[in-house]
Amino acid sequence: MLTRQQKIEFVNKASEKVKQYKTVGVVALAAVPDRLLQRVRNTLKGKGEFIIGRKNSLERVLNSNEATKPLVKELTGTSAIVLTNDDPFELYGFSRATR
Repeated sequence: MLTRQQKIEFVNKASEKVKQYKTVGVVALAAVPDRLLQRVRNTLKGKGEFIIGRKNSLERVLNSNEATKPLVKELTGTSAIVLTNDDPFELYGFSRATR
């Protein structure tokens, strides 16, 4: 269990990462197998990042930036934030191709 200070640091670091990337997306992880998630994370290294955390922490991260506030409503259950500088359509195509 994380302490209050660790949670605050997580949100602050993640908020800074969100500001560094052009494309921010939300992925529901409930139906995604672990192997697929690991494969996508490994192939995205260098091009993007995943931020995985509790829903409340992810909400705080998205609410910290005016441009990402509309994505808060997309957080359902177990979710992750995907960060990349690629075109969103390329990211979607890439995720479909790795299945």
